[in-house]
Amino acid sequence: MTGGQRFLQEIVEAVVDGGADLSRVAAVLRAAGAGTTSVVRSEWMVARGIDVERDGEAIRAMGVLAGLGLLRPVEGGWVCAPGSRLAELATALQGAAAAWNVARKKLAPDIAVTLPTRPSALDDALRQVSLDHTRLITTDEALDELAAKAIDELVVVTPFVNAAAAPSLARVFDATRARSRVLVVRNFQRVKPSLETVASHLAGVRIVDYHRVIDASAYETFHAKVVLADSDCAYVGSANFLRYARSSVELGVVLNGGIVRVVAGLVRAIRDVASPCELGS
Repeated sequence: MTGGQRFLQEIVEAVVDGGADLSRVAAVLRAAGAGTTSVVRSEWMVARGIDVERDGEAIRAMGVLAGLGLLRPVEGGWVCAPGSRLAELATALQGAAAAWNVARKKLAPDIAVTLPTRPSALDDALRQVSLDHTRLITTDEALDELAAKAIDELVVVTPFVNAAAAPSLARVFDATRARSRVLVVRNFQRVKPSLETVASHLAGVRIVDYHRVIDASAYETFHAKVVLADSDCAYVGSANFLRYARSSVELGVVLNGGIVRVVAGLVRAIRDVASPCELGS
């Protein structure tokens, strides 16, 4: 293995370990390498589709590259490492990204499952079937990972919340560093007492209600359950924040990549027609 190949392998490992996207890192490198001044400014990156202020994937990519010493943060931007040929490295990394996606089947979703509290008949049955358990993660693990990954915004869409499970909802919002946190509920007055039990954890969380009464016999609302981290990854499944869910099977998928933009668009539309709510009112 040549020195260049070893360096590329080090970058790939650092990107994966840092939770960044290889293709996004390649795009960042290409944009930074095209700069014509000693300092690559955020405005330059934004003009090339790399929003280093709000895009979670771009921010993660910049962090990994800074950790590798390829970009050094300075006031107003970043300085490229002396002698680094970022454009060439970006091309090599894009090729590595394609190979990685094939090898790891990156486009396949992770499966998130909530199983009944042990011991359960289903748990015993799962041990008897041919199932790759490494493909399964718990719903709690999936939501915690999404909360930790969100940088710009974390949105939780859940129609039902009860007091017993409200701390689980609070935990998800507590676990995120996202600048914006949003909770979409169905029929706010019905779930308000449960939310009030964790009100201190929901300070700063924007709560909206999608439950529109049309007439005495009709209304529109939602039954979807979604947790959205920026527009980069999302949980879509059956799990509500209800304690009795611990007695039933809940199943969902964790999506990454471009398909999440579709989910994000739907969530944005729901928010557009939802009504703002206040716990203190």
